[in-house]
Amino acid sequence: MYFLHASLGVAVLIAATAHKFLSPGADHLVETTGDIAWYLAIVGIIYAIVFMSGWLVDRFKLLRHVLNDVTGQKIDDSVEIRLPIRSDYGANLKIGKQVFINSGAMFTDLGRIELEDKVLVGPNVTIISVNHPLDPEKRHGIELKAVLIKENAWLGANATILPGVTVGENAVVAAGAVVSKDVPANTVVAGVPAKVIKKLEENNMSFGYITPLSANVERQRITLKIVRA
Repeated sequence: MYFLHASLGVAVLIAATAHKFLSPGADHLVETTGDIAWYLAIVGIIYAIVFMSGWLVDRFKLLRHVLNDVTGQKIDDSVEIRLPIRSDYGANLKIGKQVFINSGAMFTDLGRIELEDKVLVGPNVTIISVNHPLDPEKRHGIELKAVLIKENAWLGANATILPGVTVGENAVVAAGAVVSKDVPANTVVAGVPAKVIKKLEENNMSFGYITPLSANVERQRITLKIVRA
Protein backbone atom coordinates (compact mmCIF):
# COMPACT_ATOMS: atom_id res chain seq x y z
CA MET A 1 0.00 0.00 0.00
CA TYR A 2 2.79 2.43 0.90
CA PHE A 3 4.68 1.57 -2.29
CA LEU A 4 1.50 2.04 -4.31
CA HIS A 5 0.94 5.52 -2.85
CA ALA A 6 4.50 6.54 -3.66
CA SER A 7 4.35 5.10 -7.20
CA LEU A 8 1.08 6.85 -7.96
CA GLY A 9 2.49 10.11 -6.64
CA VAL A 10 5.53 9.89 -8.92
CA ALA A 11 3.31 9.04 -11.92
CA VAL A 12 1.04 11.98 -11.24
CA LEU A 13 4.00 14.33 -10.92
CA ILE A 14 5.43 13.15 -14.25
CA ALA A 15 2.05 13.52 -15.99
CA ALA A 16 1.43 16.95 -14.50
CA THR A 17 4.91 18.15 -15.48
CA ALA A 18 4.41 16.93 -19.05
CA HIS A 19 1.01 18.63 -19.20
CA LYS A 20 2.39 21.90 -17.86
CA PHE A 21 5.56 22.20 -19.93
CA LEU A 22 5.06 20.04 -23.01
CA SER A 23 1.49 20.71 -24.14
CA PRO A 24 1.77 22.67 -27.44
CA GLY A 25 -0.53 25.64 -27.96
CA ALA A 26 -2.33 25.24 -24.67
CA ASP A 27 -4.90 27.92 -23.96
CA HIS A 28 -5.13 29.79 -20.66
CA LEU A 29 -7.60 27.33 -19.06
CA VAL A 30 -5.48 24.30 -19.94
CA GLU A 31 -2.34 26.03 -18.68
CA THR A 32 -4.04 27.00 -15.41
CA THR A 33 -5.33 23.48 -14.75
CA GLY A 34 -1.85 22.18 -15.58
CA ASP A 35 -0.34 24.49 -12.98
CA ILE A 36 -2.88 23.39 -10.37
CA ALA A 37 -2.26 19.70 -11.14
CA TRP A 38 1.50 20.20 -10.94
CA TYR A 39 1.39 21.86 -7.52
CA LEU A 40 -1.08 19.29 -6.23
CA ALA A 41 1.27 16.55 -7.42
CA ILE A 42 4.16 18.12 -5.49
CA VAL A 43 2.00 18.24 -2.36
CA GLY A 44 1.10 14.60 -2.96
CA ILE A 45 4.75 13.58 -3.26
CA ILE A 46 5.62 15.37 -0.02
CA TYR A 47 2.72 13.61 1.68
CA ALA A 48 3.90 10.26 0.28
CA ILE A 49 7.41 10.82 1.64
CA VAL A 50 6.02 11.64 5.09
CA PHE A 51 3.77 8.60 4.81
CA MET A 52 6.78 6.41 3.98
CA SER A 53 8.61 7.82 7.01
CA GLY A 54 5.68 6.73 9.14
CA TRP A 55 5.97 3.29 7.57
CA LEU A 56 9.60 3.06 8.66
CA VAL A 57 8.58 3.94 12.22
CA ASP A 58 5.83 1.33 12.07
CA ARG A 59 8.39 -1.30 11.03
CA PHE A 60 10.37 -0.77 14.25
CA LYS A 61 7.15 -0.97 16.26
CA LEU A 62 6.28 -4.18 14.42
CA LEU A 63 9.75 -5.62 15.14
CA ARG A 64 9.33 -4.93 18.86
CA HIS A 65 5.87 -6.52 18.78
CA VAL A 66 7.22 -9.63 17.03
CA LEU A 67 10.10 -9.93 19.51
CA ASN A 68 7.63 -9.65 22.38
CA ASP A 69 5.72 -12.63 20.97
CA VAL A 70 8.80 -14.69 20.10
CA THR A 71 10.66 -14.19 23.39
CA GLY A 72 7.59 -14.19 25.62
CA GLN A 73 8.71 -10.97 27.32
CA LYS A 74 8.08 -7.29 26.83
CA ILE A 75 11.15 -5.82 25.17
CA ASP A 76 11.93 -2.52 26.88
CA ASP A 77 11.64 0.65 24.81
CA SER A 78 15.30 1.43 25.57
CA VAL A 79 16.45 -1.63 23.58
CA GLU A 80 17.82 -0.89 20.09
CA ILE A 81 18.11 -3.62 17.47
CA ARG A 82 19.49 -3.34 13.94
CA LEU A 83 18.09 -5.76 11.38
CA PRO A 84 18.57 -8.51 10.48
CA ILE A 85 18.42 -10.43 13.75
CA ARG A 86 18.21 -14.25 13.82
CA SER A 87 17.27 -16.87 16.38
CA ASP A 88 16.57 -20.59 16.08
CA TYR A 89 14.07 -20.63 18.96
CA GLY A 90 13.51 -17.25 20.58
CA ALA A 91 11.52 -18.26 23.63
CA ASN A 92 14.69 -18.74 25.72
CA LEU A 93 16.22 -15.39 24.78
CA LYS A 94 16.05 -12.78 27.53
CA ILE A 95 16.99 -9.16 26.79
CA GLY A 96 17.51 -6.54 29.49
CA LYS A 97 17.20 -2.75 29.31
CA GLN A 98 19.38 -0.40 27.25
CA VAL A 99 20.71 -3.32 25.22
CA PHE A 100 22.09 -2.58 21.74
CA ILE A 101 22.18 -5.38 19.15
CA ASN A 102 23.83 -4.60 15.83
CA SER A 103 22.92 -6.17 12.50
CA GLY A 104 23.44 -9.84 11.69
CA ALA A 105 23.40 -11.17 15.28
CA MET A 106 22.56 -14.87 15.65
CA PHE A 107 21.18 -16.33 18.89
CA THR A 108 20.97 -20.12 19.18
CA ASP A 109 18.98 -19.93 22.39
CA LEU A 110 17.42 -23.35 22.95
CA GLY A 111 19.65 -23.75 26.04
CA ARG A 112 18.84 -20.15 27.15
CA ILE A 113 20.66 -16.90 26.46
CA GLU A 114 20.40 -13.86 28.72
CA LEU A 115 21.64 -10.37 27.91
CA GLU A 116 21.63 -8.24 31.04
CA ASP A 117 21.14 -4.46 31.03
CA LYS A 118 23.39 -2.23 28.85
CA VAL A 119 24.96 -5.12 26.91
CA LEU A 120 26.43 -4.17 23.53
CA VAL A 121 26.34 -6.79 20.76
CA GLY A 122 28.43 -6.02 17.68
CA PRO A 123 27.68 -6.90 14.04
CA ASN A 124 27.46 -10.61 13.16
CA VAL A 125 27.96 -11.81 16.73
CA THR A 126 26.98 -15.45 17.30
CA ILE A 127 25.87 -16.74 20.70
CA ILE A 128 25.31 -20.49 20.98
CA SER A 129 23.70 -22.35 23.88
CA VAL A 130 23.39 -25.75 22.18
CA ASN A 131 26.08 -28.36 21.58
CA HIS A 132 26.38 -31.98 20.42
CA PRO A 133 28.13 -34.80 22.32
CA LEU A 134 31.59 -35.84 21.10
CA ASP A 135 30.63 -39.51 21.31
CA PRO A 136 29.87 -40.52 17.68
CA GLU A 137 27.02 -42.76 18.79
CA LYS A 138 25.35 -39.88 20.65
CA ARG A 139 26.33 -37.03 18.34
CA HIS A 140 22.86 -36.48 16.97
CA GLY A 141 21.68 -35.66 20.46
CA ILE A 142 22.02 -32.19 21.97
CA GLU A 143 23.52 -30.70 25.10
CA LEU A 144 21.99 -27.49 26.45
CA LYS A 145 24.20 -25.03 28.31
CA ALA A 146 22.96 -21.53 29.16
CA VAL A 147 24.93 -18.43 28.18
CA LEU A 148 24.93 -15.31 30.36
CA ILE A 149 26.20 -11.93 29.18
CA LYS A 150 26.39 -9.73 32.27
CA GLU A 151 25.65 -6.04 32.60
CA ASN A 152 27.55 -3.57 30.43
CA ALA A 153 29.56 -6.25 28.62
CA TRP A 154 30.57 -5.58 25.03
CA LEU A 155 30.79 -8.29 22.36
CA GLY A 156 32.85 -7.11 19.39
CA ALA A 157 32.03 -7.73 15.73
CA ASN A 158 32.03 -11.37 14.60
CA ALA A 159 32.70 -12.67 18.11
CA THR A 160 31.42 -16.17 18.91
CA ILE A 161 30.23 -17.12 22.39
CA LEU A 162 30.06 -20.89 22.91
CA PRO A 163 27.66 -22.89 25.14
CA GLY A 164 27.91 -22.54 28.91
CA VAL A 165 29.95 -19.31 28.87
CA THR A 166 29.41 -16.39 31.22
CA VAL A 167 30.82 -13.05 30.12
CA GLY A 168 31.44 -10.95 33.22
CA GLU A 169 30.26 -7.44 34.01
CA ASN A 170 31.98 -4.67 31.98
CA ALA A 171 34.03 -7.27 30.08
CA VAL A 172 35.01 -6.76 26.44
CA VAL A 173 35.20 -9.57 23.89
CA ALA A 174 37.41 -8.45 21.00
CA ALA A 175 36.26 -8.68 17.40
CA GLY A 176 36.55 -12.17 15.95
CA ALA A 177 37.24 -13.86 19.30
CA VAL A 178 35.91 -17.34 20.02
CA VAL A 179 34.98 -17.60 23.70
CA SER A 180 34.89 -21.12 25.12
CA LYS A 181 35.47 -20.30 28.82
CA ASP A 182 34.04 -17.80 31.26
CA VAL A 183 35.28 -14.22 30.89
CA PRO A 184 36.14 -12.47 34.18
CA ALA A 185 34.52 -9.12 34.93
CA ASN A 186 36.41 -5.97 33.90
CA THR A 187 38.73 -7.72 31.42
CA VAL A 188 39.37 -7.74 27.69
CA VAL A 189 39.66 -11.11 25.95
CA ALA A 190 40.81 -11.78 22.39
CA GLY A 191 41.90 -14.60 20.11
CA VAL A 192 40.92 -18.17 19.27
CA PRO A 193 40.36 -19.49 21.84
CA ALA A 194 39.86 -16.20 23.68
CA LYS A 195 42.29 -15.31 26.45
CA VAL A 196 42.58 -12.35 28.81
CA ILE A 197 44.84 -9.69 27.28
CA LYS A 198 44.01 -6.78 29.54
CA LYS A 199 42.40 -5.87 32.85
CA LEU A 200 40.25 -2.77 33.05
CA GLU A 201 41.00 -0.47 35.95
CA GLU A 202 37.96 1.27 37.41
CA ASN A 203 39.47 4.73 37.07
CA ASN A 204 40.23 4.13 33.37
CA MET A 205 36.87 2.69 32.32
CA SER A 206 34.93 4.51 29.64
CA PHE A 207 31.74 2.53 30.04
CA GLY A 208 28.38 4.00 30.91
CA TYR A 209 26.50 6.86 29.34
CA ILE A 210 27.88 8.09 26.04
CA THR A 211 27.05 11.60 24.85
CA PRO A 212 24.79 11.32 21.78
CA LEU A 213 26.26 12.25 18.42
CA SER A 214 23.81 15.13 18.07
CA ALA A 215 25.09 16.64 21.30
CA ASN A 216 28.69 16.29 20.13
CA VAL A 217 27.85 18.00 16.85
CA GLU A 218 26.08 20.82 18.67
CA ARG A 219 29.08 21.24 20.97
CA GLN A 220 31.38 21.47 17.93
CA ARG A 221 29.15 24.12 16.40
CA ILE A 222 29.25 26.18 19.60
CA THR A 223 33.05 25.84 19.74
CA LEU A 224 33.30 26.91 16.10
CA LYS A 225 31.22 30.02 16.79
CA ILE A 226 33.44 30.95 19.74
CA VAL A 227 36.61 30.51 17.63
CA ARG A 228 35.18 32.66 14.83
CA ALA A 229 34.11 35.33 17.30
